[in-house]
Amino acid sequence: MFSYRLIFIHITIVCIPILGIIFTKENINFHYFLLLTLSILALYNLKLIYKSDKNNKNKLNELACTIEEKERYNNIKDVMLQISNSIVNINDKDTLFQIVVDSAVEIIDKADVASILIKTKNGDFQFRALHRCPLNFISDIRLGMDETFLRNYNRENLYQSVIVNHSDEFNERYMDKGTFQRLNGLNLLNIKSTICTPIIVDGELYGFFNVDSKKSHGIFTEEDQVIMEYLSGQLSIAIRNQSLFEKTLFLSQYDGLTKVYHRHYFEEIYSNTYKRALRYGEKFSLGIVDLNDLKIINDIYGHIAGDQAISLFSKVLKENFRESDIIGRYGGDEFIIVALNSQIDQIKDKFHTIQKTLIEKPILYNNKKITITFSYGISSFPEDIVDSDELIRIADFRMYENKKKQKQKAL
Repeated sequence: MFSYRLIFIHITIVCIPILGIIFTKENINFHYFLLLTLSILALYNLKLIYKSDKNNKNKLNELACTIEEKERYNNIKDVMLQISNSIVNINDKDTLFQIVVDSAVEIIDKADVASILIKTKNGDFQFRALHRCPLNFISDIRLGMDETFLRNYNRENLYQSVIVNHSDEFNERYMDKGTFQRLNGLNLLNIKSTICTPIIVDGELYGFFNVDSKKSHGIFTEEDQVIMEYLSGQLSIAIRNQSLFEKTLFLSQYDGLTKVYHRHYFEEIYSNTYKRALRYGEKFSLGIVDLNDLKIINDIYGHIAGDQAISLFSKVLKENFRESDIIGRYGGDEFIIVALNSQIDQIKDKFHTIQKTLIEKPILYNNKKITITFSYGISSFPEDIVDSDELIRIADFRMYENKKKQKQKAL
C-alpha cells in the first residue's frame, strides 16, 4: 500500500524533466536546479527513513513489553495454580502459609520479603511464615493490634488491604521498642514499602499477609495490591476448608461432649493395640467405668446437669491418665480405658484418686451441689485371658460387682 508521501515523491520525480525544460527556456541553469531538487528529495527521504526506523523501534519495544507482560501473567497463573493445588493437597497450615509467602515474592517482582501473622487466642499476632528466614528466630515474638499497619491506616475498616509507602518510619514509630530492636537486629525491618492484606475467615479477622520491598518508598501499585487481595482470598478459603476438614475428622474420632474417643474409633485402636501386644508380648490393663445414679441426676436436675456430670468426669479421667493411654466413651455413662504397661493395682490407685477429686469438687447446678461417684472393673492382659473380647467382658463383670458392693455399703 502506497502512502501519500510516496505518491508525492513519484510525482516530483516525473515533473523534474518537465520543469527543467521550462526553466531552460527561461535561461536558468537546469543542472543547478536538478541538483537542488535531488538534494531536497534525499533529505526528505532520510527524514522518512529515520521516522520509519523510530516507529519500528517503538513497535519492537511495545512488542517486547507485551511479551514480557504475557510471560509475567503466565507466571502468575502458574503460581496461582500451584497455590490451588496446595489448598487441596496440603493439610498442614504452616506448610501452606510458607508456600503462599514464597509465591507472593515470586509473582510480585518488587517484593523482597513476605510474611504471614496469625491471630492468637490472646488477640495479638504471631509470625507463622516468613520468606527466606528461619521461623524459629521469631516464633515467640507477638505484635499487638496497635502495632499493625491496618489498625493505623484503616482504623475504620480492618477488612481492607492497604499500601504503606514508608514502612520503616511506621515501624520505628508504632512498634514496641523491644520488638523493634530484636527484629531490626535480625535485619527484618530494613524495608521501605509494604502491602498489608487482612486474612478474613468466616467474617472474622484471622491474621495478616504482608509483602515488603527494600528497594524504595512508594514502589507498590494497585495492580500489586489486587494480586495480594486475590492470594489472601485463596488463603482464606484454604484455611476455612481445612478447619472444616479438621472438625469433621475430629467428630469422626472423638465424642463431642467428652472429647475422648467415641466407641467405634476406640474399638479400632483397641484392636490394633491388642494385636501388637499379642505379637510382641506387651502388657496392658483394661478398665471399664460407669457413673453411679446418672439417671437420677437426669430425672431430678435435667439432662443439662447430667451432661455436666459426664463432662467433668471425663475431664478428671483424662487428667489422671497418660497421653499414651487410650480412653473412650463406651456408652451413655460408661467409659473404657486401656493403660499400656500398667498393672491392675496401678489403675486402682488412679481410680481412687479420681473419686477423691470428684468428691472434693462437686458440680454446682442451680445452686445445688451434685457429687459424682462411679463404679469400675479392671482386667489385665495377658494375666486374665488373651482373648480381646473376653478382656472387656471380665472388666465389665467386675465393674458390676463393684457397683453392687457400693450399693450394699450405702444401705
